[in-house]
Amino acid sequence: MTEVEIREQLKHWCDNLGLDNWSFKIELVHADDVENDAFSEIYINVEKCEATVYLARHRSNKQQVSSIVHELVHIVLHPMWLLVKSTDIADRFARAEEKAVKQLTNALYN
Repeated sequence: MTEVEIREQLKHWCDNLGLDNWSFKIELVHADDVENDAFSEIYINVEKCEATVYLARHRSNKQQVSSIVHELVHIVLHPMWLLVKSTDIADRFARAEEKAVKQLTNALYN
């Protein structure tokens, strides 16, 4: 996908997920630059409603859109993460959150 197409998809999904007040920076990266063999990664600044999405280039359009949706769902669920991040259940919550994000992404897009 071109950067314009990526931006269009980002806007579409932000509108659908109620994130239209957020601003995003998109970085197209090599797949090796994304952790855990994923197709994307996100860094969130909740206070400023800003995020940077690292999206692996050279993926199919479907994989890239699915990755965008996946990362946006992380933002939607992020307030719950803030409640537990400094507790002894943080690791278990992180695994459960990732599972929920994958399920929601599949329900919304795939």
